Amino acid sequence: MALSTATRPDPVLRLEGRGLAIVRNDRWLFGDLDFSIGGGEALQIEGPNGCGKTTLLRLICGLSLPEIGR
Repeated sequence: MALSTATRPDPVLRLEGRGLAIVRNDRWLFGDLDFSIGGGEALQIEGPNGCGKTTLLRLICGLSLPEIGR
């Protein structure tokens, strides 16, 4: 899974994920994932089918919890 950000920083607003890991059906979708997005920035998530893109978006929205991380 590849993550990239476009920048127009705002020092006040920030969304961060640290050490995130998700296991689905005894298979690690991703592990030890870190990201940081400031106000005015965008996060692009790309990767092959089944790598955990939608699961990561569910984590960011608070619809699911990680196995590990915050």
